[in-house]
Amino acid sequence: MVVGQDWGTPTYFKKWKGFDNPKNPTNLNLMDLLKAIGFKIEPFACKDQIGELFFTNAILCLKQGNLQSEVKDKWFQNCGEKFLKPLIDIIKPQVVVALGEKAFYSILETFSMSYERQKYGIIVTTVGGADGIELSNDTRLFPVYHCGTRIINTNTRSKTEQINDWKRIGQVLKLHTTSRCT
Repeated sequence: MVVGQDWGTPTYFKKWKGFDNPKNPTNLNLMDLLKAIGFKIEPFACKDQIGELFFTNAILCLKQGNLQSEVKDKWFQNCGEKFLKPLIDIIKPQVVVALGEKAFYSILETFSMSYERQKYGIIVTTVGGADGIELSNDTRLFPVYHCGTRIINTNTRSKTEQINDWKRIGQVLKLHTTSRCT
């Protein structure tokens, strides 16, 4: 399961008729990261089929403004309690990947896990170590940097570094999975 931050805006939703722009740089980067660990995803592919991956966001509503508009802590708390935690409990994924700092902290708060906020973002190479963080008996939580172009272009976390972060997740999945679509 991959948990992002939020869905975007009503304008974006209407423009793309509820789907995503097939050239959205964040999604293209995410597809590359997933491919690096053995999951090949195409835009709009298999939209009517059940797959191995589940994508959601910590905030399940649309915000006003543009895609980079501010999100409120209250939205994370509300959606976490009412939707995200029940969703994770129902799906029982082997791995939950928190895409970005806000999604990560939202998941920790939703599961009432103590943590200390890092002043300058997630230190993904040390948070939870190679095996991630135990979220529940059968689920591991992995925080990763957001794969949006702002993060990659500002050298916060290069694409090569992000691929290496995701390969660590792939190793954990390999321990629990015998077959994978490629």
